[in-house]
Amino acid sequence: MVSPASTARYQYDYNRWSDWCAAHGHTPLPADPHVISQYLASEPATPSTQRGRLSAINWAHRTAGLPAPGRTPHLRETLNPTRAARTQRLHTLIDDILPRLPIWGWPAGLFGRRDAVLLHLIRSGLAFPHISSLTRRDIAVSPDHVAIGKGPTVVLAATKDDTCPVAAFRRWAAVLTTLEQPAAVYLLAHHLEQESLAEPTLPPAGGGPALFALDRDGNPDLKPAPLTPGSIGVIAAAHVLGRTPAHHPRKRRRADADHRASELVFESESPPLSNDYFDRGIAARRRGLDLLCDIEALLDAAEAKVDQIVRHQWDRPPVST
Repeated sequence: MVSPASTARYQYDYNRWSDWCAAHGHTPLPADPHVISQYLASEPATPSTQRGRLSAINWAHRTAGLPAPGRTPHLRETLNPTRAARTQRLHTLIDDILPRLPIWGWPAGLFGRRDAVLLHLIRSGLAFPHISSLTRRDIAVSPDHVAIGKGPTVVLAATKDDTCPVAAFRRWAAVLTTLEQPAAVYLLAHHLEQESLAEPTLPPAGGGPALFALDRDGNPDLKPAPLTPGSIGVIAAAHVLGRTPAHHPRKRRRADADHRASELVFESESPPLSNDYFDRGIAARRRGLDLLCDIEALLDAAEAKVDQIVRHQWDRPPVST
């Protein structure tokens, strides 16, 4: 609950923001984070005053039932130079990692596509809990940018190099689309091994998590759960430190057996039968029947022998020590 004094302060700062928007032809509600950044730059003040102005804009948005624009990484870095410097160093590290992530092969290509999207989200400045909460509906991919979150919270512009976020998100969208089909994992493995996975023309359906966990073989859960903030931190640290595991496919014993079976040669024609073929078969079956008749007697004799051995061991006097 906001106190009356805080409400009055918020209202005063918001009125200043609203007047500035009217003078410069902008809409105060909902606000564009980049326009807010321009406003703060045009009205120099102490860091605490700037944070108060941003809090007032956030308050007005929350009161109207809109997402607070002050949570965007761009504005958080504007008010925190230390955070901005740390983010810039992270950008340099991630820009070096992204071109080296595999996009083909199984399961390396699957992990590479997922982790590329994850690193782009981290590079944008989003906090790990925010990344964990993203669903497929929160991400919109267009030819020139990727919009993330309501508002949107972050916009990633397309580039012409190997670090293009649009290309990374489209490659991951191809994975999500394939996973919606029957026998999805086998189909996905085939396309990644053959480098034939086509990018979708429509965004993936459903509202499942944008990023989810995979086992060592690249299999998601039947109902994929989102990556936890802790898992996101572990994956990011592994890439930054150069300690990502090598994802190699397991040996396919069944495939090897199928290959060996394909090398077997079967006779297409049956060998010729002799004149006494049927007589010999009947005689062999008769001998087998005679032997089976003796099995019961043999089992009785074996059981009697076992009983004899047990009684002998039981009646033997104990050995003194």
